[in-house]
Amino acid sequence: RDSIQRDDKQCNTNKKMSHKSESVKVVVRARPMNSIENDRGCKNVVEVDKGLNQIYLFKPDSREPPKTFAFDSVYDSETAQRAIYDETAFPLVESVLEGY
Repeated sequence: RDSIQRDDKQCNTNKKMSHKSESVKVVVRARPMNSIENDRGCKNVVEVDKGLNQIYLFKPDSREPPKTFAFDSVYDSETAQRAIYDETAFPLVESVLEGY
């Protein structure tokens, strides 16, 4: 029993850790249609609303309302890869390197 005693000052890492709240963020990027889809005359069924962080999925040739999905961030096919990295991955990489 004596051999497993510990010094609480050394083992208590909570005091050193940040109290900053962190959570999983869900991000989505809509891709452009590929050449096969374009050659077949497929219709784009995805609409991106960056202001509301929502994606709308439409059924082609249907009057049904679109299905709506909300995310922490959304990006359309025109968004540069660097912008997505800077806004989503870079803060995560920084926090890992800081030890959080």
